Amino acid sequence: MWVGARRAFRTSNKMKHRLILAGIVAVTLIIDLVGIGWGLPSRSADRLLFGDAEPWSGARIAELTDAEVRRDLERGADVDLNPRERSGASSTATDAERAEVYRRYRLFSHQPDEMITLMAIASMHPGRFDFDPKLYQYGGLFIYPVAALLKAGSVVGAVELRNDVTWYLDHPEAFARFYVVARLYVVAFALAGVIAVYLLTCRLANPTAGLVAAGFVALMPITVNMAHEAKPHLPAAVLMLYAVLAALRYVDRPSARSLVLLGVTCGLSFGMVLSGWVIFLVLPVVALLRHERWSRRVSTVLIGGLVGAVVYAISNPYVVINALTNRALLMSNLDNSTAMYRVVSPGVGLVRTAGHVAEGMSPLLAVTSIAAVVVMVSSRHWRSVVIALTPAGVVLLNMVLVGAPKPGEFGRFAVFADMILAVMVAAAAAQLWWYAKGPVTAILVLCTLGVAVDGWRYERGFLRDASDGHTRAAAAAWLAENLPACDAPPSHRASIGVLNDPAPYLTPALNFAACDVIVLPPDRPTAMPSTLPTLLIHTGDRNEPPPGTWWRGFYQPVRQFPATAPRFWNRPTVISWADKPITIYRLALDQLLPRGSVGRKIATRPAGNDGS
Repeated sequence: MWVGARRAFRTSNKMKHRLILAGIVAVTLIIDLVGIGWGLPSRSADRLLFGDAEPWSGARIAELTDAEVRRDLERGADVDLNPRERSGASSTATDAERAEVYRRYRLFSHQPDEMITLMAIASMHPGRFDFDPKLYQYGGLFIYPVAALLKAGSVVGAVELRNDVTWYLDHPEAFARFYVVARLYVVAFALAGVIAVYLLTCRLANPTAGLVAAGFVALMPITVNMAHEAKPHLPAAVLMLYAVLAALRYVDRPSARSLVLLGVTCGLSFGMVLSGWVIFLVLPVVALLRHERWSRRVSTVLIGGLVGAVVYAISNPYVVINALTNRALLMSNLDNSTAMYRVVSPGVGLVRTAGHVAEGMSPLLAVTSIAAVVVMVSSRHWRSVVIALTPAGVVLLNMVLVGAPKPGEFGRFAVFADMILAVMVAAAAAQLWWYAKGPVTAILVLCTLGVAVDGWRYERGFLRDASDGHTRAAAAAWLAENLPACDAPPSHRASIGVLNDPAPYLTPALNFAACDVIVLPPDRPTAMPSTLPTLLIHTGDRNEPPPGTWWRGFYQPVRQFPATAPRFWNRPTVISWADKPITIYRLALDQLLPRGSVGRKIATRPAGNDGS
C-alpha cells in the first residue's frame, strides 16, 4: 500500500511539474509574440522621405539601384553592392544615391542583419535548381526552413510571393510579413529552449530547480531580445543545449546510437550559424571524462565529429560545393565575416564581456551565477557541469578576445552562455536549499524580480517600436519641423551628418532631397569646419557616443530621444535595436572660432527660446 501511495505521489508531482512547465512555455510564447511586428518597413515613412513631393515609384527605385541585377551577382548575399567610403562628402547628391536610400526604407527593418536572410533567399533560383544562398555565416538550417515557411505561407495566403522586386518596393507592407514569418521560426526555438533548460537542470538537480531555470530563461533580456529578431543565434544556442543533453546521455549510457545523436546535435548547431562550432568541444570533454582506453576516446571524438560534419554538409551543401568549384564566391562571404573578428585589447574585452553577460541575464542573476558555478563544480555532478560549462566558457573567451570594439548588440553571442549560467544558478540553489532555505529563497526571489524587470525593459522597447511610439519616429517628427522646406534656397539647405549610410535602423526618416546628408569619416578630417555638417544624428547604445569620438568636441546636443534621463530601471537596452537612443547634435561654432574673436562671442551668446 505504501509503495502504491509513493508511486501515486510521484506521479502527481510529475504531472504538476509538467503543468507548470507548460504554463512557463505559454508565458514565453506570449512574451515573444507581443511586439513581434516591431520595426517593419511600410509606406508610412513616405510623407517624411518625400515631403510634399510625389513619392518615388518602385519602378524608379528599382531602375536606379539595379535591383534585378543584384540577384544574379556572384558575390556574398551580405556584401554591399555599392560600398561607400566615409569621406565626408554628400551621400544623397544624385538620384541614384537617393534611390539606394529609399530602397532601404522600403525593404529593411529596424534590425540591420535581418535583411541579409531575405537577400540570401532572393538570390536563389529554384526554377534553375540553384539553391545557393550565397550566405554562409548564417547556416542552411536557418535559411532553408525560413524559405520553406515563406512558401508555405504563400500557399495558405499569409504572405504573397512574387518574383518582382519592383512590386515589393511599391508594397513594403507585404514584404514586412516575410520578417514576421522568419521571427516566428525563431520563436519556436525559444519555446524549445525553455524545455531544454528545464531538462538540463533536472539532470543536474531536480524538477523544481528546472522550473526555476526555465522561468529565468523565459524572462531574461537576452532571450526576450533574440526571440524578436529573425537571426539564427538563439536557435543555434537552443540546439547547443540539446547537444549538451545528448552528451550527458552518452556519458550515462554510451552506445553507438547515443554517439550518433550527439554528433547530429553538434552538426545541427553548427549548421544553424558558424559560431555554433564551439559545441563540438563537448566531444573531447566527454571522451576525457570517461574511463576508457585512449583508442576508444579517440574514436568517440572522430566518429562524433564526422557525424556532425556530415550533418553540417547536408544542411549547407553549397559550402562544400563552392569550396571545390567557386572559392571566390565562398570567400566573398566569409571574408566579410572574418573581418569582424580580430583580437583587440583582451583586457577591455573582458570588461565588455562581463557587461554583456550582466545585460543579457540581468546584473543580479549574473553576479549570482559566479558563486553558482563554484558550487556546481564542487558538487557530485561536476562531470556534467564541466561538459556544459566548457563550450559556454569558450563562447565567453572568444567574446573577450574580439569584443573590445564591438557595440552592445555583440551580447547576442553570449546567449548560450547566459542560458547555461542560469541553469547553474537554479541547480546550485537546489544544492544549498537544505543548508540555508531562507537565504536561498530570498536570492531566488530577488533574481526573479531583477530578471523580470530587465526583461520588461526589452519587451517595452519592442512594444514602442511596433506602435510608432519609438525614438526614430520622435526624432523624425522633430527633424521634419526643424529642417528647411524642400524648395528652400541653396543657402538655407541643411547639412545632416550621419555615421553610416542612411538606413531605417540608424537614421530617422527625413526629406533627403531637402538636405545634404554627409557620412562622417571615421577619423578626424584635415579640413575644418567646411566639411562638418550643421546637424549630426547619432544612433547608438546610449545617448552619448563612445569616449574618444573625434567629432564630439565640435558638437553640442540639441535633442535626445528618449527625452527623459535614463535611470537604472529604464536604462538603454543596448543589445536591442528597438527604440534605440538617438541624439541630434548641432555644430558648436564657438569650438571652431579663435578665442576672443567677434564670431566666438556671438556664437557663445545664450540661445533664444526656439526650442533648441
